[in-house]
Amino acid sequence: MKIQTTVKILRIIVRIGFYLLLLLIVLFFVLSAMELSGFKIDKDINPVNAMSVRSFSDKTTNTTIINEKHTGFYRQINSYLFKPYPNTPAGYYLIFIRGMYLFISLAILGLLLRILKTIGKASPFHTKIIRYLRLLALVFIANELVGILDYFVTRAILDQAFPTMHFRLEINFGNDLITGLIIFVITFVYARGVQLQNEQQLTI
Repeated sequence: MKIQTTVKILRIIVRIGFYLLLLLIVLFFVLSAMELSGFKIDKDINPVNAMSVRSFSDKTTNTTIINEKHTGFYRQINSYLFKPYPNTPAGYYLIFIRGMYLFISLAILGLLLRILKTIGKASPFHTKIIRYLRLLALVFIANELVGILDYFVTRAILDQAFPTMHFRLEINFGNDLITGLIIFVITFVYARGVQLQNEQQLTI
């Protein structure tokens, strides 16, 4: 498959994803506004409107199990879904942080779309792409920082609401930071490619 054809297909996929996510963001804020106004949308707790948390309380975990050779042990950590009431500080915070994550995802797709558009219009080595790649790296790193801040804020909320349960937010640290650093490295390599292309054009 030719490179230009691949770029066109990727551009279509990313554009579809971008507009679907934009629609999801609008739907999210509309439903959140309805919920804040007192309209009961869903009586059941589901991952969309709740936080996935784990309890590290001794009262809710099973007894520690040690294997026969005494080389290791395990203990079950119970998972829960925490749903704050809408018109509470925790409820407002959940809407805010979910909206933040959605906008960050939208920014990532938007930058990818700009990169693919630039590649399709000009040479693969273009100065605009360097700027887009740097922004993309910063967005991933910003997402990591938001995740860390979210962890500590949510921890404080949960410790205040259910102190005996010792709830902790389920979150993975480091993935977005590593992705951002990798993109930064790719940016330096790409910038070198742009420099070599410009030098070649001047030589010709």
